Amino acid sequence: PYGEGKLYRSGDLAKWLPDGNVAYLGRMDDQVKIRGFRIELGEVENALRQLEGIQDAVVIATNNLEIQSLCGYIVSHTVVDPFEIKQHLKKILPSYMIPSFIMQLEQIPVTRSGKVDKHRLPSPNARALMGHDTFVAAQNDREKELVTIWRDILASEQIGIHDNFFELGGNSLLIMSMLARIEERYPGIVKVGDIFANPTIAQLATFIDVSSQTAMRCAQVPFPDSYLLGSRNKVFVFHFQDNRDLFHALKEMQSEGETALESWLLFLYTYSVIEATGQQKLS
Repeated sequence: PYGEGKLYRSGDLAKWLPDGNVAYLGRMDDQVKIRGFRIELGEVENALRQLEGIQDAVVIATNNLEIQSLCGYIVSHTVVDPFEIKQHLKKILPSYMIPSFIMQLEQIPVTRSGKVDKHRLPSPNARALMGHDTFVAAQNDREKELVTIWRDILASEQIGIHDNFFELGGNSLLIMSMLARIEERYPGIVKVGDIFANPTIAQLATFIDVSSQTAMRCAQVPFPDSYLLGSRNKVFVFHFQDNRDLFHALKEMQSEGETALESWLLFLYTYSVIEATGQQKLS
């Protein structure tokens, strides 16, 4: 379809724009895999260059702090805030493409041939990882406990209470390791979804505080065997502290179908026991 002659595979990455032009994104060999996501470094670099005040940018994959993550090097005539850079990037890039490190340089080092000399790029440091103007240390025992866990899991010495777990290099495997540690200290309170909803030390500590106050702990409640034996003459009375609207809604649903109201109440009882005890099987 391309006519006669040789066709060369250049290794360049580009995409068609709606107006028919072609946007150059970078090299195919600049494709990396971070936390299970395949990322084009050139696309992240272009996003950085679009930001106001950024003259040039280079993005590399790094194993600094024993965590595979992205580091963005930027050149600007004014001092930039890494946190603000990340906030702007979140508007145009998915979260997994946001560099964990942002470092400002006077200029990007290049080789004699004019290519970026990645070997001369400085290694990311803890301040570049934080992404905040001000480091805020743990304020109470709960936050200090979580900081200790994060330090071990993320292999990072300096972690502030407003630093984002995922921006620090957290992934699904590290989440499970962290949950195991938290479960030892606060059993049954924090789930996987809670980490995504509360990705900072401050947020997670507050969530644990609130959940600890409202958590209900009950001993295992055996399901009455006699009910399962088919005895229709027995009457079981269960008391629920609930609003009348729910009861009337169930009664209305029962009147419109063949499901007995007793079956709905049995469902409520079973659900309540499962929620209270954490047991999926009742005996």
